[in-house]
Amino acid sequence: MHRSGTSLTANLLAELGIPLGGELVPADTWNAKGYFEPIEINSIHDAILSLFGMKWNTPTTLHPLPDGWWDAPAVAPYRERLKSIAAKRLSELGTWAFKEPRTSRLLPLWNKIIAELGVDARYVLATRSSAGVTGSLTARDNIDPLISELLWLEHNCDVVLDLPRPLDAIISYEDWIEKPFEQARLMIEGLGIDFRGDDAALRDILARVVEPGMRHHIESAGAYRLPFTAPLYAALRARDAAELKAIAGIFNISRAFVGAVVPYVDRQSKRGDERTSRVQRLETLVEALQAHAASLVSALGAAKREVASLKE
Repeated sequence: MHRSGTSLTANLLAELGIPLGGELVPADTWNAKGYFEPIEINSIHDAILSLFGMKWNTPTTLHPLPDGWWDAPAVAPYRERLKSIAAKRLSELGTWAFKEPRTSRLLPLWNKIIAELGVDARYVLATRSSAGVTGSLTARDNIDPLISELLWLEHNCDVVLDLPRPLDAIISYEDWIEKPFEQARLMIEGLGIDFRGDDAALRDILARVVEPGMRHHIESAGAYRLPFTAPLYAALRARDAAELKAIAGIFNISRAFVGAVVPYVDRQSKRGDERTSRVQRLETLVEALQAHAASLVSALGAAKREVASLKE
């Protein structure tokens, strides 16, 4: 999920000797060290989402991607471009890593690319508390907290459900701040990184990459508004693969239900609004006709009185 320490994690991977390659999104006010995110892949991901009327922050619960979207003819040119980028990077670098939060919702496309390339892919999920993500997105993008929480659920659950194999590492933003050395070792071992440095060298790298002051939004009790958030976050912190799969599966069923019901409710609401509007127009018309009829009656009465006076 966006604002979950993905840039920090990618920065550390680069420091550990895993090349990122290509031109990366530059630093700005919100990521002072940089995003460590390939501009080309970022733009292609955005273009794919736009094909379906979506942006990075469009909740798929309310606006789901169509079934089999990754095989849609309109997606094919973008899929080939991504495949070409990956093939080139792997050919040039041997081992290559990339970070891009939109990948979380576009994994079925990447699964196909990876299978076609026949490469050994490793997967690391960067996580952060929903409250921390929500605070950051509110500050940066002014996104409604409830939408941010829903996006957090969607991105994390999609990774758990759409990967063809278990995650190799689950990385917690909170642990980068609280116990960075232990987590770095966990990531190195989980991804099978051939890091030749000793503990002192790893601590030096962490001192360059991890700054406690970068944590501006901290978890607070009772901050969750959606029913799946607390158990999913607990499972992520525990790195409990079975529990994650179970919660993500239940959430996905609920999301499918909401996705089916909301459009119907919206249509009924719109029809109700249309009916209300029509009734209001009819009432206005009736009032106008009544006023016109009253004036006609009044005019007719006046005419009758005038005729009567002339007869006299």
